[in-house]
Amino acid sequence: PDERRVHPTHLDGHAFCTAVLGLNVGEFDGGLYVQPDSDGGGQKRQFVELGCGDLAVHQYDLPHGVRVFSGRRYSIIFWIKDCIQSCLTNDTPWYESAAATGDPDALAALAQKLSRGMGRDGVGSDMHKAAALYRRAADMGHVDAMTNLGVLYEVGTGGLPKDGSEALKWFRKAAESGDSTALRLLGVAHANGTCGLRVDAGEAVRWLTRAAEGEDWEALYLLSVIHRQGSPGRPPDPAQASEWLRRAADMGHPEAQYLLGAGHLTGEGAELDLASAALWFRRAAQNGSAAAQCNLGAFRAQGLGGLEVDLREALHWYTLSAERGNADGQHNLALMHARGLGGLSRDAGEARRWGSLAAAQGHAEAAELLRGLPCDAQEAPPEAPP
Repeated sequence: PDERRVHPTHLDGHAFCTAVLGLNVGEFDGGLYVQPDSDGGGQKRQFVELGCGDLAVHQYDLPHGVRVFSGRRYSIIFWIKDCIQSCLTNDTPWYESAAATGDPDALAALAQKLSRGMGRDGVGSDMHKAAALYRRAADMGHVDAMTNLGVLYEVGTGGLPKDGSEALKWFRKAAESGDSTALRLLGVAHANGTCGLRVDAGEAVRWLTRAAEGEDWEALYLLSVIHRQGSPGRPPDPAQASEWLRRAADMGHPEAQYLLGAGHLTGEGAELDLASAALWFRRAAQNGSAAAQCNLGAFRAQGLGGLEVDLREALHWYTLSAERGNADGQHNLALMHARGLGGLSRDAGEARRWGSLAAAQGHAEAAELLRGLPCDAQEAPPEAPP
């Protein structure tokens, strides 16, 4: 339920068609929507009501997304390709055929595919071809292609020169159509003084606010950062920072969710509430935040926030955090191996491996652990990171 409360408007470019099976009804507000046209405010969204067992099937070129305002939504998604060969190679021949006819959606989707590569034996990355396709689609008025073409000019790739003025031109064209990504990129350019612009916090906030009105979660998060840190002529505004942070967290931004959880843990910028901290750490952890995964592991290890002590689950979250390079997670995982907790046998070698990775990042407690290996196991869960 927490993994897909928000999925911004997108195309399922890797599938010829998508089938969505509804599993519950009347338990949530919102759900699957289609959005045929670019619309920064979301007013043109059409929500698809799916009863339990209802199946919605749509083609690859339908813009759609998910927005769950409250409650819990369950569904099963099937991504279907056109033939077994496409499954084996991860290819998407339907885009090539549609692009050959000059279809702008297909041109933009094929460009995105070429810019990222499809992996395995499918089409690899080819930024020069991607740039050419983006340009064709952008000249035909395709908003996403305009934004992506602007990005290529901003960094100077795909055979295009690094040209800030050209990047701004395409960002502004896309922004005129309400594209929230383009609006955000204009805000970032003003905030950082890139693309030939001077730093202008006021303009940055203006563009980012417009992007945030289109539910761009990165814009929401950046506004929280700007209001928290302040800028020349704009003092910090903790209340505004907290409001933008919560909105970004509600939209599913992993770092915002982690910081909101941390606020509930410490009482800084949010009500001291360990149960709420656990909730937001779990949401952030499920969305890939390594710091949140470590903290959720600590909550599980110590039974905080209304959670039961579960060292095996703590081990699960510490492992995910450590594998993502989080030093606290690596240290706690080293402790689990050293003490033989969470179903593990004591293993000084594994403890040394993970402890060394944490110590290499300057983690003092991990360095202390290494000096004591091999050490006697202590039948107590690892301490929570500070």
